[in-house]
Amino acid sequence: MAEAPAWRVRGTKKGDWPIDVEKRKHHTVTCIRNVSGDVQSLCTELQDALGAGGTVRGSVVELQGAHTDRCVAFLCERRRHVAGIRAALLPDDEEEEIPLEVKSERRKPRWDATRKMIGRHEPPRATAAQTAQALQSGVCPLDFS
Repeated sequence: MAEAPAWRVRGTKKGDWPIDVEKRKHHTVTCIRNVSGDVQSLCTELQDALGAGGTVRGSVVELQGAHTDRCVAFLCERRRHVAGIRAALLPDDEEEEIPLEVKSERRKPRWDATRKMIGRHEPPRATAAQTAQALQSGVCPLDFS
């Protein structure tokens, strides 16, 4: 016989997902309610899957940021841990899956201490061989246009 799941999420009385997004001062928090069993293990799994911080307060898992769609996708992948959700809200096996990596809203670019952009906005840097070749040919390796 299969073991019982370590944690279980029950739907609301109307059969909806028990997931809400709350605004607290200048922060956004996603709350998953109606969790029973090992709530801390659910929080840890969600943090790893979503790449967000979170905490447990009673039987409520709180995640930093607005992750409603990603939480629903996470719980749909683990259907044996979910109960009391209307069939209309659960994706069919024939339909395509809900991606866990839903793109969030665009954020401002990050800057490091020297005020250079970090991440994909940073232009590619010249290698040491390219710089040496440019110095030998007398061409400036920096483009000031």
